[in-house]
Amino acid sequence: MNLYRERSLIIFIIIVFCGTLISAQNLTPKIIGGFNVSTIDDFKHQVSLRDASHESSTFGSGHICGGSLINYDTVLTAAHCVHDGDRYLSPAYYMAVMGNLDLFVRDSNTVVRRVIKVIGHRKYDPDSFINDIALLKLNAPVPKDHPTAQPIRLSKTEARPGINCQSSGWGSIQYEENARAVRGLMAVNITINSKYDCNRRESHAGSVIRGQFCAGPFSGGKDTCQGDSGGPFACNGVLVGITSHGYECGLPNYPGIYMDVGYYRDWIAAANSAISSLSNLIVLIAILLILSIF
Repeated sequence: MNLYRERSLIIFIIIVFCGTLISAQNLTPKIIGGFNVSTIDDFKHQVSLRDASHESSTFGSGHICGGSLINYDTVLTAAHCVHDGDRYLSPAYYMAVMGNLDLFVRDSNTVVRRVIKVIGHRKYDPDSFINDIALLKLNAPVPKDHPTAQPIRLSKTEARPGINCQSSGWGSIQYEENARAVRGLMAVNITINSKYDCNRRESHAGSVIRGQFCAGPFSGGKDTCQGDSGGPFACNGVLVGITSHGYECGLPNYPGIYMDVGYYRDWIAAANSAISSLSNLIVLIAILLILSIF
């Protein structure tokens, strides 16, 4: 009987120990090979794009992608974040949250906005991730004097190899089917690679085309992952890329692939103009309707 009790106690201790390890793993930083962001100063442009229907239960539970605030009422993200494989989804599905490093905290600095317009690239290909870029119009602008939410400048030139940059997000630590977001914002320092190196046979084998670039060590271990998609790739305070896709996460020979903001600068300007024109048209129609009543 005593032997039975001793074995039961040992099994109990093992279970508790393993449970502690599992809990610790759940709190592990999720961006691969990165670090915890301790101050928001350099990340005021960071956006959490969320499924609005999930936010009603637990604030932060609806996080699906990242994004970048590029003016006070517009977010730049990846097309695949707002596309179901056949079409772009309704803007009512999404909300944008910014101004805080903690995904689950809502305080005086937290900015919450509904998305009222989605403009995705018309030639986005969900199979190859070509043209993986989209703009989101918010229902109200972020205050220009907001202390923790501000737009980031866009790169005027295409990405240059050898530049040390930083990607950030709340994504997963490893590639898995049901990856979970981490609580605090993470960032990773990585370098832009040449197209030649990205497209070597043992790497992405020619799939990185103009408008895209790959970044990160070919030895692996530093990368963005699920949940980081659509988020910023910034170099010296300028938005150079959008986190797009990759072959799993952090594997040797397969650095992550990003959309080149400089390459798409004209598209971004045209899409932004289209959003502004639509807003002005809506206001004009509203004024005409009011005048017709009186």
